[in-house]
Amino acid sequence: MKTRLTTVGFILLSLIILSFQLPSKFISGNDEKIEVYFDNSLNFNDLVKTKLELSQKDIILNYESLEFNKEGKLTLIGFSVKSEGKYCGSGKTGDLTTKYGFIIDKNPKADIYFQVGVR
Repeated sequence: MKTRLTTVGFILLSLIILSFQLPSKFISGNDEKIEVYFDNSLNFNDLVKTKLELSQKDIILNYESLEFNKEGKLTLIGFSVKSEGKYCGSGKTGDLTTKYGFIIDKNPKADIYFQVGVR
């Protein structure tokens, strides 16, 4: 019985660690241009994964407000973003039927370096 609980615990821990190492499907782009969008298909773990992946790119994403429905899916999000001290902004929406998020474009020739809105 003790061996079985240890094995089950190890499997669960491994799955949690692996899920955080998988790239988020809500982040796209390259080192120069990064796009992040949120919608009502996301759950809390997706948001944690997104925040972790962005932190590895030196982008600080803070969730200011979050609401979820009974199924655990995102219904409202408020966030702030900061990267390198010059790419920063925030956004908030309760309409996640369409993708809502931000783009950071670090290309020196970019027309807009940071934008928030609907995709």
